[in-house]
Formats: sequence, structure tokens, C-alpha cells
Amino acid sequence: MIIYEIAIYLFYPPQSLRIPSLPVSFIYLIYSPMLFLQAKKSMLVVALLITVSTISAQLHERIYIQSDRNSFVAGETVWFKVYLLNSLMPGSTSTNLLLDLVDESGKRINSGSLPIFGATASGSLDLPLTLPQGIYFLRVYTNTKPDKNKYFSATRILYVFNPSGKTAPVAADPACIFHPSSGNLVVGIANTIYVETRDPLGKPAVTEGKIVNAKGEELAVFTTDLNGRGKFALLPGAGEEYTAHVRYAGGAVTKVSLPRPDETKVLLSVWEAPKARQFNVFIPENLRDGA
Repeated sequence: MIIYEIAIYLFYPPQSLRIPSLPVSFIYLIYSPMLFLQAKKSMLVVALLITVSTISAQLHERIYIQSDRNSFVAGETVWFKVYLLNSLMPGSTSTNLLLDLVDESGKRINSGSLPIFGATASGSLDLPLTLPQGIYFLRVYTNTKPDKNKYFSATRILYVFNPSGKTAPVAADPACIFHPSSGNLVVGIANTIYVETRDPLGKPAVTEGKIVNAKGEELAVFTTDLNGRGKFALLPGAGEEYTAHVRYAGGAVTKVSLPRPDETKVLLSVWEAPKARQFNVFIPENLRDGA
């Protein structure tokens, strides 16, 4: 662009510069590159200052943590507040705070995250009722590797007492319970069967399973949700035996026998119609002659 402007001034000078066109052209030829170099240097200086300022802000961000106290009993709540400072000013680099509760061996007991607003973050942490007595560390940090940079993490020592000496409940076998909608498996009609599953600690479990007969033939499948509940339909046959193969989220598989089909029961179903409530009574074939 500069060369193009120089050529215009050399060969087609303005009317006001017709007579002294050659000297003015030479002056422009000398001065224009100087202006370009000066502007380029200014841009480089500004970019360098921005980079240095950003690096300085990141390197000097420090984290400070305070809690309501440092001695607790297992089961109590720890209240804390975190401050981020950049030199003597509130820090503005990080927007998310991570936290860990670790024991003396470095084992992580609990973890979480909090948003940072106005260079501060506050929250609470519930200590488990079964937490063994000992010394623990509440560690907060803003990067993914807290052990790599001391400026990006802070630690608070917590002394935990557990006078009750309670321990975690002993794990038992997982449970899977089947509830036919009528209370029994009625022969000759599709029965709705509800499923309830629990993990070894007695909490609701997400599972998937299948129903097979004595020959190993798959007749139905089901899944349970986060509440440990699900349902499926099954058409029982007289004298048949059914088994559920239940797979838990951890990979464990259990086998549970379903209630035996009953030929002496009837099935009553009720559903809502647009203008009335309808009833349906199903009587097995072997009972119809005497009905």
C-alpha cells in the first residue's frame, strides 16, 4: 500500500504540489516507512504489556480459607469461606472452586465444587456420622492439579472426634422383590409385576434383568430407575416356574425366583374411562365351570 501511494505521488502529484512535487515525494518516501514502523512498535508494546499483565495475574493469585472452627464431631457441618487475591486486589482469574476432604494418608473422603462470585466462595460440608476419629484436611483449589502449584490451593486442618465409635453398616446381599399387581400370579392372563431392587447397603439400585422359565427361555425383560423401581408384564402358565436374572450397576448378577402361578385365583383390574370407571374380572378356565 505504501509503495502504491509513493508511485501516485511521484508520477501524479496533486495540483498544489506540481512545482515542488519531486522534493515532497522524496520526503513522503522517507517519512511514510517511519510512521509504519512506529505504529508497528506501538502495537507490539501493547500486546507485550497485555501478555505480561495476564501472566502476572495468574501467577500471583492466592487462595485463603477460613472455617467456623477447626474441631468437629462426626456428623456435624463444616462452614467455610474462601477468598481469592491477586497481589492486594480481589482475584478475577478463576470462576470455579474445587474442594476435597482428605485424611492423613491422602485418601479422598469427599469432594465437590462451588462457583466463585466477587473473588469469594462460601459453602458447607457435612461430615459423615461414621467418619473415624482423626485429623483431616479440607483442601480447596482452582486448577485441576492442586499439588503442582502452591499459589492455586489452600488447606485447612480439621480435628474430628467420634465418641460414639459408630461404623459403617455391614454390607448384605442385594435384594430384588417382585410384587404382582393382584398379589398373585394368575394363570392364563398377562399379569403386571412390579419390581423393587436394593443394593447391599439397602439403598435403591439401578438394575436390568430378564425373566426365564425352567427351560431357560427368555419371556420378559425389565429395568429399574434411580428409585429402584420398575415393572413388566408376564403371562404365567400352569405349573411353570420362573426365575429373574438381575444385573446390578456394578456388574453383580443375582437370580431370584418369582412367586409360583396360582390356578385358584381370579384377576380383578380397574381403569378409568372417559365417563366412568370400568372393572374387568378374569376367571381362569379351570374355575369357569363352577363360577
